[in-house]
Amino acid sequence: MGLAVVHGVIHKLNGHIHIESVEGQGTCVNLLLPRKPARSQQR
Repeated sequence: MGLAVVHGVIHKLNGHIHIESVEGQGTCVNLLLPRKPARSQQR
């Protein structure tokens, strides 16, 4: 998937993407998604 597709899916799910890149060390990508409520709390 392209980054644009990932960005669209994550934001549609009310999440965020955090990317850090350090030259010579690499890149760290964090995909942050909200927790889904437990079944007993869903109604």
